[in-house]
Amino acid sequence: MWIPATAALLLLGGAAASPRPAPLVPQADTAPKADLSAAFLALEDEYNDAYNAWRRELSTSSAAYRAAAAAAADDAPTKPFVAPERIEPGFFPRFDRLANAGEVRAQIWCLANYVSEADAEAQKRDFTSRTLSVLMNPDSNHGALPRILSSQSRSGTPLTQEDGRALVTLVETMATDAEARSSAAYTLASMAPPAGVDDAAGAGMKLAGMRSLAERYPDTRYGKRAGGFVFQTENLQIGMVAPDILGLDVDGNDMKLSDFRGKVTVIDFWGFW
Repeated sequence: MWIPATAALLLLGGAAASPRPAPLVPQADTAPKADLSAAFLALEDEYNDAYNAWRRELSTSSAAYRAAAAAAADDAPTKPFVAPERIEPGFFPRFDRLANAGEVRAQIWCLANYVSEADAEAQKRDFTSRTLSVLMNPDSNHGALPRILSSQSRSGTPLTQEDGRALVTLVETMATDAEARSSAAYTLASMAPPAGVDDAAGAGMKLAGMRSLAERYPDTRYGKRAGGFVFQTENLQIGMVAPDILGLDVDGNDMKLSDFRGKVTVIDFWGFW
């Protein structure tokens, strides 16, 4: 189903105008796809190298800070830890240029690493427009969107929790394959409940969402994961009677867990993962 950009923006409570919207239809004629792809892969490699260097610097700085704090006298004030400056703001304009030229993977990177100096409403409009440009591109990985939207809504910028929930709902509506739709449904069920909902009601909402997901998408990865959550919630809580387990003893004879009911029994689950 196609949903106009205006409708999606109104869904999030924003205006249709945007100071710098991403194109809703990728501009494939801006540059050959092969050139865009090569440019993206080269930039992605450069970013990954820089990110790994940043992580090493962060690890070194953190270790030095902990050592200095441990060596300091008990009454000595401890300065706050200052992490190395993030590298994403420096890379964002370069990925953004590729995104606006029609490279959908660059647009997904921009969503996951969003940077903007605009006010909150402008950020929400821009972020929504970018999300729609990915959703409307048949070559894009729609399954990457729910995790990104959930993460960005938890951070509060550029999305509130309600904004994130609305966009993830849109992903489930518009995504082109069952795996992506089930990923969106799983994200929705896992998101924090709306404001004012207490813990018990929130847990009930999550269970209902997971049960619905397992029923609607039984053959998907997230549908199976949701089914496991439902089974665990309804059968494997402290104080419940354990489900029967069938197997063989060390002599090869049939056995079942219920044979030991009323006796102190230790079950050791192990394996290789």
